[in-house]
Amino acid sequence: DDTTARLICKETGLFPSDIQYVHLECIDMERGVVTYRRRNSGKFNTYPITKKIRPIFEECVAKRSSDWVFPSREGTLMR
Repeated sequence: DDTTARLICKETGLFPSDIQYVHLECIDMERGVVTYRRRNSGKFNTYPITKKIRPIFEECVAKRSSDWVFPSREGTLMR
């Protein structure tokens, strides 16, 4: 939802438009980071998974209903 997306953006530094493109493989819970490749620049950046948003990512990883962290209801890329 929008509230969760805004919180993740605030805590990590990810852009709102990037949230929908984060794959589960980008998440490293051991290191506490999201490694994401920016679509427009192609550069990899690492963003922190803070204590505040860690439970959100833990739930996403545990569910594994899709390769996307925040999929649509059908499990596809959210648009």
